Amino acid sequence: MMSQFDTSFAACGLPAILSVHGSAVTYTAAGGAPSTFSAVVGDAYEDVMVDEKGEFTVTKRPIIVPIADVPDPGVADRVTVGSDTYGVVSVGSRSAAAATLECVLLNRRVLGRSSRYEKVPR
Repeated sequence: MMSQFDTSFAACGLPAILSVHGSAVTYTAAGGAPSTFSAVVGDAYEDVMVDEKGEFTVTKRPIIVPIADVPDPGVADRVTVGSDTYGVVSVGSRSAAAATLECVLLNRRVLGRSSRYEKVPR
């Protein structure tokens, strides 16, 4: 059950935040149709990850989406910001109004390593 604060924030607070800090994004649920709306797009940052082929750098970005627009955000969904497409790797905090998504920029290094990364010694 939502508290009165949750109800008020969903109705008034989040729309006010989006009107000032929102950016247009296109959200595509895995296997779904794309939907465009306003979300809070955090600053991108680089993170070093390690797998069986060695270290590689990915670009991550937090994105806060309204639950009214994305009622069931999930891992493997995609968010397009401008010309960059990000894959949702985790759904962080979630309230009645919004969910915070951890997203990774999808590019050749993530989807299929370039030869530069294939040659990293194990």
